[in-house]
Amino acid sequence: MQQLFSQTLRFTRDDGTDFPDWENAKLAEALLLHRERVSADTDIPIFSSARDELKPQKDFFADREIQNDGDYGVVPDGFITFRHMSDDLTFHFNKNTFGHSIAVSKEYPVFTKKAMNSEFLLAWLNNSKDFATFAIAQKKGGTRTRLHFNVLKELRIVSPHPDEQRKIADALSALDAKINGVAGQIALMQTFKQGLLQQMFV
Repeated sequence: MQQLFSQTLRFTRDDGTDFPDWENAKLAEALLLHRERVSADTDIPIFSSARDELKPQKDFFADREIQNDGDYGVVPDGFITFRHMSDDLTFHFNKNTFGHSIAVSKEYPVFTKKAMNSEFLLAWLNNSKDFATFAIAQKKGGTRTRLHFNVLKELRIVSPHPDEQRKIADALSALDAKINGVAGQIALMQTFKQGLLQQMFV
């Protein structure tokens, strides 16, 4: 991914020709803030935005009951959200892929993209050195770093042609599928190993 975002590694068109040079623009040109609220007694499932994925709030805070005052923010299917406070300068962006709307803390910014491949955008936000440097610059003192949407949209991104964005997103999705497949195999082997050990020592 670092080679992709630094343009050390480039894709070509299906006919072998080069894509145009990447263009520099503010994220404000690609992002659209979503402001939708539901009451605290909503029937929409409530989630927390974690470092690896969106997780049901009841699982994420399994050791304590969360009381919410007021209302929740709504994340429609395909929209993106993130926890706007960080203790270690790391912000992780998650996309709602559940096929239905979910609710999150009203403090979480929720947005969608206007003219950019959402998978490419997610990969860039979560993995590029440019965003990591930007996140570090947001620390203003204190133990926690805050990232508001109005600040995020001022960040500049160098992005490829839409067709090259799609190729990058497809390649990364294929790698994720392979990683998940191997992780599943490892889990099965660990279960097999535990069963084998139990049979050996009974």
